[in-house]
Amino acid sequence: MFLYVVAYDVPCDKRRKKISDLLEGYGQRVQYSVFECLLTQNK
Repeated sequence: MFLYVVAYDVPCDKRRKKISDLLEGYGQRVQYSVFECLLTQNK
């Protein structure tokens, strides 16, 4: 398993909401636009 830190800066509210909803399924939010995701190589 690998730990990934995903950070993003998206100005569009609708798109930012879609990204955060997707990432919540893969990891844990650590800040508003930063997620830590513990993923296998296949994911």
